[in-house]
Amino acid sequence: MASEGEYNVSQFEGSEQPAETGGGQESSAEVETKKNLYNDSKFAILSKDWRFETWALCVIVLNASWIGVDVDYNPTNNEDSNVPADVFTGVENFFCVCFTSEIIVRLLSYQKLGYFFTDPILKYWNLFDLTLVLMMVVETWVLAAANVEIELGSLSILRLLRLLRISRVFRMVPELGMMVKSMAAAIRSVSSTFVLIIGIMYIFGIIFTQWSQNLPEDSDGGKIVEGIDMHEYFGTIPFSFLTLMQILVFDDTFDLIRACMKKEVLMGWLCIIYIIIGAFTILNMLIGVLCEVVANTTSEEKEKIMRAKVNEAFSAMDEDGSGTISRKEFELLGLRMLEKIGISRDLLENAFDIIDINRSGDIDHTEFVNLVFKLLKPPDSRDLLLVQKKLDLLQTKIDGRFEVVLETKFQNLAHVLTNGEKGRSHKPGRPLPAIGPPGQKGHPADTPVDAADTEKKSVQGGLLVPGQTPRMTPVPGQTADSQSDA
Repeated sequence: MASEGEYNVSQFEGSEQPAETGGGQESSAEVETKKNLYNDSKFAILSKDWRFETWALCVIVLNASWIGVDVDYNPTNNEDSNVPADVFTGVENFFCVCFTSEIIVRLLSYQKLGYFFTDPILKYWNLFDLTLVLMMVVETWVLAAANVEIELGSLSILRLLRLLRISRVFRMVPELGMMVKSMAAAIRSVSSTFVLIIGIMYIFGIIFTQWSQNLPEDSDGGKIVEGIDMHEYFGTIPFSFLTLMQILVFDDTFDLIRACMKKEVLMGWLCIIYIIIGAFTILNMLIGVLCEVVANTTSEEKEKIMRAKVNEAFSAMDEDGSGTISRKEFELLGLRMLEKIGISRDLLENAFDIIDINRSGDIDHTEFVNLVFKLLKPPDSRDLLLVQKKLDLLQTKIDGRFEVVLETKFQNLAHVLTNGEKGRSHKPGRPLPAIGPPGQKGHPADTPVDAADTEKKSVQGGLLVPGQTPRMTPVPGQTADSQSDA
């Protein structure tokens, strides 16, 4: 099972995303949903096939392109067009058949028809696509069969709404989806920059407007400098805003600056200062912020795509549907599938033994995800701190066991020296025999010592080798002769 400090799966999964987010990859929730809601018919197999999705995407793009052709060359809108109206009618019928067939296949892939509208992952997309298809059927077949003329022609509301279907491209192509999500994530930064630049433009607009209003008029009643009418550029606050926006994007900027410089040098330099603040500083800061937002969003989306691939690999390896992967399943399919994800075989050789901490022979979904992301991601500061913590814990346990072993050995040694009982050792936790004060019966100091018997007991206790003469350690302040006498 997963041990302390392993990656939390939730940090990679995040909140529930729409289906096929990140290039059609499926999360574990989506895979489980398909098992519960979809049937085993050919329609279900077809609807989950990536080639079917690619075909639907191509039809959507072609239909969006055809709407532009229809606007330019349909005789209903362009009387000079030489293309017969039947061509446009036939193409409309073709697209209507394609979209109707797609929605029917998706309807029949569910175990119950109601699941099409209650699918927790795809229900909104299903309702959206079904609504557009019904509108197209009404416009192309129902109204045509009833001989009802639509005056709005190619730009009818029903036809324009078909363009909304192209939004499916964003959820099927990961790069486009990342860009759209990056734009959404950058709204706050762009808004803040917009407020800042509007404030700066307002300040400079007031200055330039007051300056323009105080300029003397020429004989024609204008305020023309170097062929530029300053009243048209800075006569009012709205005109000044428009001119400052023009300066910000360098549209004929320096012609205007030269005219201001010739009329009044200070105003010319004020234009240059505005360019430095607005164009060179604020807009470049915005570009840097946008780059950071895009990088963060792209990283998050790549993790979601990787998570989806890992979940798909786990589902494929779990052939028996037990929710765990055995060593046999891992070696048969896991190595090959994880190599496709981007993990080298060298890293995978001992991966199963590393993650299977309890040696159960099986790893579950959480352990598998933790394994993959640890192999894919370089170690960070949290991993190093976790290793340090585990090493400290291991050292504490080793020190504790070492102290217990030493205490046990010393107790056994003291027991042997005291009682001299052969083959008997003191067990940890059992109190040692009590020894009274000197002069009391049984105290070692009052018991005669037999040298031969002591040597025998020492040999039995492992303190001497047979035939070895005991050596007396000198005591400070005592001579060797006195020790011998003792």
